[in-house]
Amino acid sequence: MNLRNTFNLGVKELRGLWRDPVMLVLIVYSFSLSIWTSANVSPEALTNAAISIVDEDQSHLSARITSAFYPPYFVEPQMTTTAEMDRRMDQGLDTFALNIPPDFARDVLAGKNPAIQLNIDATRMSQAFTGGGYIQQIVSSEVSEYVAGYRAETALPVDLALRARYNPSLDPKWFGAISAVIRSITMLSLVLTGAALIREKEHGTVEHLLVMPVTTTEIMFSKIWSMGLVVLLGSIFSLSVVVQALMAVPVQGSVVLFLAGAVLMVFAMTGLGIFLATIAGSMPQFALLLMMALLPLQVLSGAMTPRESMPEIIQTIMLAAPNTHFIILSQGILFRGAGLDVVWPQFAALAAIARRHGALTIMDCVTSLGGVPVLLDEWGIDAAYSGSQKCLSCTPGLSPVSFSEAAVARIKGRQGACPSWFQDLGLVLGYWSGAKRTYHHTAPVNPLYGLHESLVILAEEGLEAAWARHRDNHLRLRAGLEALGMRFVVSEEARLPQLNSVWVPEGVDVMIRKSLI
Repeated sequence: MNLRNTFNLGVKELRGLWRDPVMLVLIVYSFSLSIWTSANVSPEALTNAAISIVDEDQSHLSARITSAFYPPYFVEPQMTTTAEMDRRMDQGLDTFALNIPPDFARDVLAGKNPAIQLNIDATRMSQAFTGGGYIQQIVSSEVSEYVAGYRAETALPVDLALRARYNPSLDPKWFGAISAVIRSITMLSLVLTGAALIREKEHGTVEHLLVMPVTTTEIMFSKIWSMGLVVLLGSIFSLSVVVQALMAVPVQGSVVLFLAGAVLMVFAMTGLGIFLATIAGSMPQFALLLMMALLPLQVLSGAMTPRESMPEIIQTIMLAAPNTHFIILSQGILFRGAGLDVVWPQFAALAAIARRHGALTIMDCVTSLGGVPVLLDEWGIDAAYSGSQKCLSCTPGLSPVSFSEAAVARIKGRQGACPSWFQDLGLVLGYWSGAKRTYHHTAPVNPLYGLHESLVILAEEGLEAAWARHRDNHLRLRAGLEALGMRFVVSEEARLPQLNSVWVPEGVDVMIRKSLI
């Protein structure tokens, strides 16, 4: 695959997207207004429910019950008659209609069991069922206090200490906003790549591309990286500007770790979008196929309802879908502040799904090898590269690498010419094949000896001991820097012991510069 061709074709896709106003409006809406509306429209929560009251008692108790309905759960009650109540219910103006009968307060004080009629518009679904429970609780509470003659909380034999983790105020907006971002990533990854291919078909440019000196792989990867870039930039904007800045919804975990999972998700979804566009002959056909694929993925993966409430067979089947694992890791990172040690099974599952469709997983562990756990086999990583000057404490300039059998087979099966001999891994593999003498470059013998010795020292110390050493040194450094008044740039749950970035106190850098002058 020629990277230059892939890049140029991707730029062409971005230019085509820029000239498509409908797609631009969809992108802006999905990562801005859609996030806000999804967060503030929560059907499970009772909000501003319309209620009318027929007060035939006109007592102090009925007035207390009427005044107990107030925002944000209910709008101000509408006082009506019996005939007016039925008409308003038929017109859909009220979700609830409460009828307080005559002599209600007198019957209550007499020890009788009078009944209050509550009419519910059951077409409002969750609002109706939730609101019915609220109204029953409100009426019972007001009646009990009226009979007792005073307002006080009932002493319970057991004190239940409620601790709401991850969302202390139980605000549904927190869950709705972040869930909307996750759904937008899934939807736009499918839509943008599929629409890009359909656009090529309708304009007749696919035939032109196929007769040009570019491969089909280059054409497909250009669409994947360009549309994936748009989705990732949109998700960054929505998380930082819309969710955190405008809506003041806190993000608990590492955004960088979330974006790493989003990259795998985007790759899987863009591939599915290209597949659907290949089957479809036109944009309307693609839209129909998109609905058939997107709705089950969104509804059954846990994006709208918890997976735990679904039948077990559905949960098992949906493990084959990439967005199921993406939703699990996203909620773990953004809601609960989980790190890689918690969500790595989801990363591995996404990598396995990608590998099943011919993709390889590359891991950047330049700063990680020898400092934190790097479980390449367990995570299913095909190619990984590191640096010698980091946690290995060796001279810089070398890069320990690791390739899976699938990656080696892909390198050996390369058909096109490599753009540069310096990037030709086939020559590097020739060192270990033993078939013939291979000259790639002048080997840095001294750094290689140094790398060998550093690996020997690491093996003698043990990986667990090395990880603990880096962690202890990080804690000591952190304590010293914080004692000097310096704050870390990265939050503690997303911090790596080998990477320590701090904010320099205001005015300190100016003082240092002046002293150097």
